[in-house]
Amino acid sequence: MIDKTKEQLTEELNQLRLRVAELEKFDLIQRQIEKRIQESEKKFRTLFENATDAIYIIDPKTQRILDCNPKASEITGCTIQELKSLTVADVHPIEEQDIVSKIFRKIAGKGSLSGISGINQIRKDGTTVPVEVNASTIDLEGRRCTLALIRDISARKHAEEELKKREEAALARSKAEFEAMFNSIPDAAIYTDTNRCIVMTNPAVKKIFGYSQQDLQGKTPGILYATRSGYEERVRKRFNAGADSHLEPYELMYCRENGSIFIGETLDARVVDSGGKTIGFIGIIRDVSKRKEIEQQLQAAAITDDLTGLFNRRGFLTLSEQQRKIADRTGRLMSLLYLDLDGMKAINDEHGHKEGDQALVDTANILKRTFRESDIIGRIGGDEFAVFLTYISEPDIQHVIINHIQENLRIHNQKAGRNYELFLSIGIAYYNPEQPCSINELLTRSDQLMYKNKKNKFEEKTLKSLREKRIEHRAFERFQPTGNYRAKLNGSDKFRIKNISSGGLCLKTPKRFSVDTHYKTRMVAPDNKEIKSTAIVVWSAQLKTGIPENYNSPYYETGLKFVDLSDSRKGSLQILIKNIIK
Repeated sequence: MIDKTKEQLTEELNQLRLRVAELEKFDLIQRQIEKRIQESEKKFRTLFENATDAIYIIDPKTQRILDCNPKASEITGCTIQELKSLTVADVHPIEEQDIVSKIFRKIAGKGSLSGISGINQIRKDGTTVPVEVNASTIDLEGRRCTLALIRDISARKHAEEELKKREEAALARSKAEFEAMFNSIPDAAIYTDTNRCIVMTNPAVKKIFGYSQQDLQGKTPGILYATRSGYEERVRKRFNAGADSHLEPYELMYCRENGSIFIGETLDARVVDSGGKTIGFIGIIRDVSKRKEIEQQLQAAAITDDLTGLFNRRGFLTLSEQQRKIADRTGRLMSLLYLDLDGMKAINDEHGHKEGDQALVDTANILKRTFRESDIIGRIGGDEFAVFLTYISEPDIQHVIINHIQENLRIHNQKAGRNYELFLSIGIAYYNPEQPCSINELLTRSDQLMYKNKKNKFEEKTLKSLREKRIEHRAFERFQPTGNYRAKLNGSDKFRIKNISSGGLCLKTPKRFSVDTHYKTRMVAPDNKEIKSTAIVVWSAQLKTGIPENYNSPYYETGLKFVDLSDSRKGSLQILIKNIIK
């Protein structure tokens, strides 16, 4: 053996020291690694034990559960030990076990799968829990395993179901509201799909067109148009995806089921979803036939009185002014009549406004028969009429006109069979081109003359009534009641009897009654027999003296004459008179 030198020995010693240092360092590293592994395993176990999802460690070949965490026990209701004796398919309902096995075989082959839902785990008590599976393959302590995280999604499922219910309810409510609004539209409403086939119609379509929804479903709206060209024009302009999505009105001719044609005002537009995509078209059609007729009538009504068919004030003034200008050029004399229907208020009050309207129509017809077609006749107020005579043929035209009017009134009153007679107060003013004035000024003059005529007639009638009153006093003895006896007029108003006779009675009234007006009277005799009769007002006057104290309103007395008292009622009237004067 060759002795080593001191230097060689020193070198070997240094190398040994380095080797020992390396071993010590490796041992330190190994201990650190082991410590980290322990810490990591501790962390894993902590996470494993406290995870909010169920964690299963599964043998990928046998699919047997090797380990699981407490959450898995909580979800299934089984102990961890019980779960370790089962396969992963065993914790799922029988009908899902084949699917679950296929899923985990797929995980073993692919390495991972995530977000698998639509499956359930079965609990020990037989109930099921909806779950979501996320799994991957891992190496655990040198062994290949499947790590599966299974999450209980019951709360999420419940929330989704509630959300779905709310969405369905909102959709149903929205649909119901739309249908209610759609069906309540008074005009015809039609909804079509993008192929322009009718999907639904509202009840007004049946009313306007005569077609039911069943008649129109699946057909194009062209069936409703009067002409094919009209429908094609609307398709080109409105029923396309590029049309404006707002309602635009237009008028077209439409055809009903019975073949009749009418004009309709239409609003239509495309219907778009939230993304702006066209999903259909809606059209609303209004039958404006009556409106068109009314518009034509209104044009005529602008110068025509709709009750009598005469010119109204505007029409009368317009046409009369034109004739006045002609008179100024030709030097022709003209005249204007202002006529007022006497007793119009009494006719309305006693016979109703319908009869009052008839009186106005009768008056208009009398004027039409009296004057020429070239004369301008108008109703210029409630019961006021005017006639503009465009040509005066006779010097004494005023008397001729008045006599002609009075004769036609007389004939009408004889033949009409009304409960009243028509009388007119008349004023006539003349137009002289050498002293021109406006038609309004001419109306004012003739109006003043008409009121003068009316006043004269009233004074004559009053004198006549007073004369009849005196004659009646001489004909019948009057008796004054000793008590408060009253008579009914027209079945409602009661008035106190001042005096009574076999020919009539005098009543105390709060108002003046129109002379020659007929009333139905009713009194009760002591034998309980009703005394009914028609009586005519012969006079009515306001008292200036003999008014009761503290009576601040006007005080009138009205005399009425019995006109149809039967013999039996006359007997009852005599009994009544004897009793009321005791």
